Amino acid sequence: MKGQLLIIEGKRADKPLFAENLKAKGFFVSVVSSGADALLLLNDNYYDLIIINTVSIGSSGIRISTSIREKFHQFIPIVLIVDDPAKAAISKADLYLVLPLTVQKIINRISIYLPGDEAS
Repeated sequence: MKGQLLIIEGKRADKPLFAENLKAKGFFVSVVSSGADALLLLNDNYYDLIIINTVSIGSSGIRISTSIREKFHQFIPIVLIVDDPAKAAISKADLYLVLPLTVQKIINRISIYLPGDEAS
């Protein structure tokens, strides 16, 4: 496995989804559809990185990333996938990626946050 990812991603058919493709690339992926569900999983599980697909859940990701930062004091990198970079400017995310993008681009950009050189 290349890393343990928590992905907050909706099921909107008209928006790009990435969880299944990241699983196919060898990542251990847990998928939830809301920030509340993510907080529940974070209570009992370890993740190397959190990806919030804001476009697929119809949210800016600001409230979710702020809640994660306030509740969990250990550093967990947060990546926002957005359709407009202005939407990510005030978030608590460590990185934002702007659509359109490929799974390979996601992997290339998140690799610096994953343990060792496993993401290459």
